[in-house]
Amino acid sequence: RVYLSDRNYGGKAYGGRALVHSLVTLGAPLADSAGAAFRGVAWTNREEPMEDVRCLAVGATGTPGDSSGQLTQNAYSFCIDGGDGSVLDGDGITPTFSSTALPGAETLVLDGVTHFPWADVFGGPQFAPELAEEYRNGKPWYG
Repeated sequence: RVYLSDRNYGGKAYGGRALVHSLVTLGAPLADSAGAAFRGVAWTNREEPMEDVRCLAVGATGTPGDSSGQLTQNAYSFCIDGGDGSVLDGDGITPTFSSTALPGAETLVLDGVTHFPWADVFGGPQFAPELAEEYRNGKPWYG
């Protein structure tokens, strides 16, 4: 989204909107939240909706914050200012409300998919044991 903007970001304005027909986000956190990690999100959220670029924001449900492990609960908590990620649902990394919060975009919410194939990467089962187990048991991923 920074690439699409005509505004200066970190010393450069890309103006890529003229070269891009469509934008698809897959589980990206799109809602504002506190902290340095979300400064770029807040910056892009000040952009007007892109009427000349088709946008699709894809999110997921089926990985509740209260029963999918500490990584998921903490990741969801990170996406809400001072909140409790255990009350949210999403893809295991990004809560649904945040991954579909792109003004002017069409949205697609996939049920029962996860953000990443944790069981397929070195250390994944140790880092995210619940998510790795769900993936090993057949839960598809999309991120």
